[in-house]
Amino acid sequence: MRFRTSVLLAGVLAVSHVGPAAAQDRITFVVDMTFYGDNTEFFNPWRDGETLLGTEGRLFLDIDLDEHVMLRAGLFGNHRFGDDHNFENVRPVLALHGLASSANWYDLVAPYLQSQHRVIAPDQRGHGQTSQATNGYDWQSLTSDAVGLLDHLGISRASVFGHSWGATVALNLAVRF
Repeated sequence: MRFRTSVLLAGVLAVSHVGPAAAQDRITFVVDMTFYGDNTEFFNPWRDGETLLGTEGRLFLDIDLDEHVMLRAGLFGNHRFGDDHNFENVRPVLALHGLASSANWYDLVAPYLQSQHRVIAPDQRGHGQTSQATNGYDWQSLTSDAVGLLDHLGISRASVFGHSWGATVALNLAVRF
């Protein structure tokens, strides 16, 4: 958050040194709203017959600092309408991070996936907020951890992807389960 705030302040300071007429030519304010409905009366292995409604919005400011450099600052939001039961049945995606990383690896991607998927991005064994286990870093144990998490959440089917080390866990999960 500190980085974004600094960039935004730097952009505002840069604009304040430009004359009013020139600043109007260099600043673009964009609002993008999407309303969506997903009716699943047709075959869908994850949901059964409900209609899911939602909205997604982007708000950002583009500042052309010169002909080669543009500063962009903005917000992204997504909101689903309906009850929690419908959200629990949205297509689950298990996102597994790489070695020496954490679930935060997917913080920038998750908002884009959440309009159609329930994103589950856990810290894998010995990473992020988990304890530092002395063993269990073999592929079978890591894969069993992922399956155990899905079982605990009551998820019998999910799309799984991973980055680097997490991709190997995802591949093992596909092969073994």
